[in-house]
Amino acid sequence: MKGILNKAIKFLRALAPQAFSSTAAMTGPEVDTLGADETLWVIDSTTLTGTTPTVACKVRECATSGGTFADVTGATLTITETTTDNKVHLLSLNNRGRMRYQKLVATPAGTGQTGVISAKVLLGENDARAVTQLSTVVAQTVRVA
Repeated sequence: MKGILNKAIKFLRALAPQAFSSTAAMTGPEVDTLGADETLWVIDSTTLTGTTPTVACKVRECATSGGTFADVTGATLTITETTTDNKVHLLSLNNRGRMRYQKLVATPAGTGQTGVISAKVLLGENDARAVTQLSTVVAQTVRVA
């Protein structure tokens, strides 16, 4: 069984580490999920500061590379100042019946909010088709069937 994990899972950057101090949305690169039965979005945040700071995270999907992305129903979570404390937040999607390309969008809100957020995506149960390679404690898990 040696070496099986690296054949079953691809690990990609979904959102480069970004400091934020505004409400501008941060959008990661599109991820080609060809051959992946499941995607697990691993979102990491530092402690948020400000008045009622939050970061709303969602996964979007599209049938074609570079096309128009739409929100995946139910694939959302909100990080708040009470759920961060350097914890990891998970969004898991079953890709059967989903569009091929996905991306993560993180949008901060609040007054005077600051923090740092980053994300990785794991593509699991890959079959023989290639998946495009792009250049703790669990606080939340959201699973979308």
